Amino acid sequence: MPWSLKRYHRSKQAHFMTISCYRRQSNLQEPCLRDLFLRSLQRTRVRYGLLVYGFVVMPEHAFIYWSPNRRKIY
Repeated sequence: MPWSLKRYHRSKQAHFMTISCYRRQSNLQEPCLRDLFLRSLQRTRVRYGLLVYGFVVMPEHAFIYWSPNRRKIY
């Protein structure tokens, strides 16, 4: 990533994130791997106090729309 890139970690804005499987393989099509991904997403959401507005899981990638919890004190 460029060193001149500005990051605003406490902006409390919503973020759209795309996650792709390694080499775009259809790993998330397997029920056990998809469930592992969903459990990891839930654990991360709880641990960091994230608000997840929605997500879509497809065979080779996932979309997540999230923001930091506005009530959480940093």
